[in-house]
Amino acid sequence: MDKSSARKLGNVCRSSITKEAFEYSKVKIFENFKALNMRQNYIASFISIQTEISTHLLNEWIFSEKNLILPKVKGSNLLFYQIKSLDEGFEKGRFDLVEPQESIHTKIQVSEIEVVLFPGMAFTQSGKRVGYGKGYYDKALAEFKGIKIGICFENQIVDEIFTESYDISMNYIITEKNVYKCKKD
Repeated sequence: MDKSSARKLGNVCRSSITKEAFEYSKVKIFENFKALNMRQNYIASFISIQTEISTHLLNEWIFSEKNLILPKVKGSNLLFYQIKSLDEGFEKGRFDLVEPQESIHTKIQVSEIEVVLFPGMAFTQSGKRVGYGKGYYDKALAEFKGIKIGICFENQIVDEIFTESYDISMNYIITEKNVYKCKKD
């Protein structure tokens, strides 16, 4: 499946999730992440938007137990900030994303991050990912050597996606139903 078709399918799949299933998935994604028993302390997540699977509980837990890192789009770059408080210091940024304010949270280098949670429109069980099409994560994390985890609904898992050499592959995919340890193609 080409990237454009995968994005369209992912959007349809996410939009088809009922409110009850959405609430259920919020808890299950958190439980499935915890089941990985990550020992790493610097974990970059994202603040979910619209029909994305909710990262709210997951981010609260990471903040209380580890070091929560969140992204901010600045120009054509994706920067990362260690979060000092979940109660303040956020603003609407590019694409209406809720992002950390630079004056409150601490900018960190990608090399300090140990785990990154990736949003996406579609994933394969082998770890391929299609994002929103701007390449922010692929550019910012091109040299990232840590653990890469895709976060999505089970119905966003597809059989095949044709990706490019610069597209980052995941080590794990976590859904509300499963944790997939990815095997590289």
